[in-house]
Amino acid sequence: MTLKSALVLCFTLLCVGFFVLDFFKTYTRYNFLVKGEVCIALDRKEDAIKVVGVSGCVSIPLTKSVEEKMRDKIENEVSEKLKAELAATRDSR
Repeated sequence: MTLKSALVLCFTLLCVGFFVLDFFKTYTRYNFLVKGEVCIALDRKEDAIKVVGVSGCVSIPLTKSVEEKMRDKIENEVSEKLKAELAATRDSR
């Protein structure tokens, strides 16, 4: 085995190893943050944090649904209009 072929083999193994580790990191479902009586895990499939205890499981979503985004947008628009009206009534006095 020549030096050139040994270097190519090492480089190939490093690349394959990197992609295999990246695949497992990306496509494994749970990443456990805390283990014990109460377990906290990052669920990559549902994009949520799961807290699992003796009495059950609680799921906390990390991303907002379309409905939540619309509610936030409406809330922001209404609060801006109320602030503008309140400022206008203060100025008219």
